[in-house]
Amino acid sequence: MKVKPLNKKILKLFFSKISLFLGIITGILVFIDLSKKCRLLMISILFFIALLYYLKLLICANVKNKVKINYGGSVIEIREGDILKEFDNDDSFRVFAFNEYFDTEVDDKIIAEKTLNGKILKYLNGTDEINHRMEEDSNLNENIKNKNVKRKYGKKTQYNLGTIFKYKNMFFTAMTHFDNQNRAYLSIQDYIRFLINFWDEINKYYANKTVVIPLLGSGITRIDNYSYSDEQILKLILLTFKIRRIKFKMPAKLVILLDSHTNKRINYFTLEDDFNGL
Repeated sequence: MKVKPLNKKILKLFFSKISLFLGIITGILVFIDLSKKCRLLMISILFFIALLYYLKLLICANVKNKVKINYGGSVIEIREGDILKEFDNDDSFRVFAFNEYFDTEVDDKIIAEKTLNGKILKYLNGTDEINHRMEEDSNLNENIKNKNVKRKYGKKTQYNLGTIFKYKNMFFTAMTHFDNQNRAYLSIQDYIRFLINFWDEINKYYANKTVVIPLLGSGITRIDNYSYSDEQILKLILLTFKIRRIKFKMPAKLVILLDSHTNKRINYFTLEDDFNGL
């Protein structure tokens, strides 16, 4: 159960709605002459109605599966969805995370075919054009961290985390370091720096279009060797968005799409309040 029975927000909602109703009924009972049996019956009925209402609030809070947050003129929509199938149009930019080398070879050594990174590269059906455009891209060239890096497999040019490469209606972003075994890893400090740089890049290139992102970072198991929950990752994304003061002018918005398994674990009932309190 994501929202517990004694959740403060649930209790506040319950008492704000039920107190006026109970006050009116209590006043009526004071001035109407009823037998003790009738009074007890009415009190029992009222208690039962109040209990049902509380259960309704609790159930609705736990089944809530999406939220739309308005902040500083921007709309943030968080819900279940498939970034590979939705928003594939000229009015949106979909974001896909890459490693710091912008590797594109899907071979289950560097990029696993089952990952979101692997799926979008397979969908694009060929990476020669992408690689050529990456080599010529001015933004990538301005964000080179190291050249001629010694690696057994993959590309040799390393880019700053958060760097964006624009390809058609997509943004590819450098999100993770890679170790000698081609495993993605990050420190929590690196992850936050990535997010801050990422939002700065988005602010430069989104061109008043809707930006659609997955839960960036949720698939990385090596963040300081600590297991961060999907909700903690989501709150870090929202916090850094807030810090960078990004503004999406309507009808553009930020959309965060979660897979069904992740979406079920997010406490949407308190998420907006938590965001405002960040």
